[in-house]
Amino acid sequence: MGVMWVSMGMCGSDPPVPPQYCWQDEEAEAAMEFTLSIVHALRSLRSTHGITRGRPPCFLQVPDPHWAALAGQCSPHIQVLGGVGAVHVLGGAGGDPPESPPPGCAVAVASERCSVHLLLKGLVDAPKELARLGARRQELARTMERLRERRGEPGYGDKVPPSVQEAEAAKLEQAEAELQKVLEAEELMRKML
Repeated sequence: MGVMWVSMGMCGSDPPVPPQYCWQDEEAEAAMEFTLSIVHALRSLRSTHGITRGRPPCFLQVPDPHWAALAGQCSPHIQVLGGVGAVHVLGGAGGDPPESPPPGCAVAVASERCSVHLLLKGLVDAPKELARLGARRQELARTMERLRERRGEPGYGDKVPPSVQEAEAAKLEQAEAELQKVLEAEELMRKML
């Protein structure tokens, strides 16, 4: 025999009403988003500077006391997911001027609430890294020049399909953003010499 369907459902009761069982927690989601933005910035810095083995300490500048406390609570997660050593939260608690990270740190902005500083001093060979960054800067400059020449050719807008134009514009924008990061990294390496 088959299952007899009752109008209220198979169990004989009404299905749960979403407001009754609300699985969303806005505060928890904001905290996780904040933590993951920090982790993303740290992993990006590690990748940019070629750090594959060591676990350098990081310093989080968080001016808002609420977010600084949250960063402190989430520091074990940041440490593991970001591949860093000790996590130090620097903030201007109680109206004090914000602490500054030690010299020799690479900097990235995780969000409008936090900037991330990763200590590179002693981990990165500055002259070797400068040479690598210089080569990458030249490569990006050539790529950008090629893209600009191609986009500046007569009839480019008519002959090239719009999807290709958009893709090349995105490539140019990405190359410009990467060039900016390379220039910032070069400046940091020069300070470490």
